[in-house]
Amino acid sequence: MNERFSRGACPVAVIRRRRALPLFARHPWVFAGAIDRIETAGREPAAGDCVEVRSHEGEFIGWKLANPVSNIRIRLYSWDSDTGFGRDLLKQKLTAALRSHGQDFDLNKLGTVCRLVFSESDELSGLTVDFYTRFLLVQFTSLALYQYRDAILEILSRLIHPRGIWLRTEKGMREVEGLEVVDGFVCGEVPPRPLFIRERELQFGVDVQEGQKTGFYLDQRDNRRAVAQYIRQQCP
Repeated sequence: MNERFSRGACPVAVIRRRRALPLFARHPWVFAGAIDRIETAGREPAAGDCVEVRSHEGEFIGWKLANPVSNIRIRLYSWDSDTGFGRDLLKQKLTAALRSHGQDFDLNKLGTVCRLVFSESDELSGLTVDFYTRFLLVQFTSLALYQYRDAILEILSRLIHPRGIWLRTEKGMREVEGLEVVDGFVCGEVPPRPLFIRERELQFGVDVQEGQKTGFYLDQRDNRRAVAQYIRQQCP
């Protein structure tokens, strides 16, 4: 992976007046219309290049990755002036996300399923990682972050030691992000079809290769539990 952060060498994106407040509050997206100008050192930033972001008054906001073909022109990943984007930051954020979301699940237990990386809420805008009984389903929705896929996949492999990793894509990403990625095998073992998972007392057969989204609506766990309780009450 190329380390694209070097203090003094990064382009500077200057935000228009009265448009920086959401960014100071850690909103990760900078839309094209919010940028007043980009001060470059000889060339426009390419997809995945690190960009320093400042307010119109010159205040430092954060370090972001650029995507010149998207309306989300820049995504913010670091608000620390001394920490630009690179492998160390990726490892730090991935480790924190896995610790936060994996602590309530036994990842070594057959059938365990959960989401481990929640994109923006884990300050990894454009990345979703789901865990399906020792397999990882990885989805990129940012062309800029996709430039760092090798480092991301390597870090995930070292932290989790999955049986295999499968890449899933979301329709429309080529049009909105310029991201031309196809679903497919990354490393390890190919996940079986169906892949059986357990959610409380229920077992589901999931097609993680071609099923809906990354295979299952993991965010509906509580709703499925509520429906099951309702049915038991109505049909004793």
